[in-house]
Amino acid sequence: MEGMTQVKVLVAEDDTAIREGTEKYLSKHGYLVKAVSDGEECVNLFDRFFPHVVILDIMLPSLDGYQVCKKIRAKDEIVGILMLTARSEEVDKILGFDFGADDYLPKPFSFPELLARVKALVRRIVKTTSPLKYESPDFKLIIDFGSYTAFKDKTPITLSPKEFKLLYYLISNKNQVITRSELLETVWGYSNSAVSTRTVDNHVARLRLKIEDDPNNPKHLITVHGIGYKFVE
Repeated sequence: MEGMTQVKVLVAEDDTAIREGTEKYLSKHGYLVKAVSDGEECVNLFDRFFPHVVILDIMLPSLDGYQVCKKIRAKDEIVGILMLTARSEEVDKILGFDFGADDYLPKPFSFPELLARVKALVRRIVKTTSPLKYESPDFKLIIDFGSYTAFKDKTPITLSPKEFKLLYYLISNKNQVITRSELLETVWGYSNSAVSTRTVDNHVARLRLKIEDDPNNPKHLITVHGIGYKFVE
């Protein structure tokens, strides 16, 4: 499965036949799929599901595909976004790319073609991460940024693309204190100081739950009070 433990795909499509068909076809090929029929529901589920790829129909209720794409891209610059539409006008395609879409597939389409597009997006995601592989001295924690896989005590752990990127930056600067502002700018792309640094704190807290033996007394993700965080072995 493209080097990952299991690729997660979020589908937002209000056409029942297409939505259910897409979910069934991708699931059959080993993907973990969640499907919704509403734009607002898609945005809300994105924050809980942490998909690697999002398949978006343009004509969605509550929020259209362009609005959903814009909101998701603001949250995560790595996730692959494929937009579906019954339209074929060039302006629609350009709009999708302007809002942050990676690819565009007009309806009607075949499921094998959709699968090929999803695989291409997954390959792109893997290439955006460094081939760095981190192994703790006792081998209890192994994180491969090239294949998007992580293990704790030989058991696979699921990390979102953003969590991989945050860990990569901290591990690349191992034993160095990284400020919250630097993490916001580097990992999230936020240079606006008005953005709350709680974003960083919340992600670090979730990472601790996944990689630390005792999240309340972390040994790897250390808080440097009043400044930021550092990763230590």
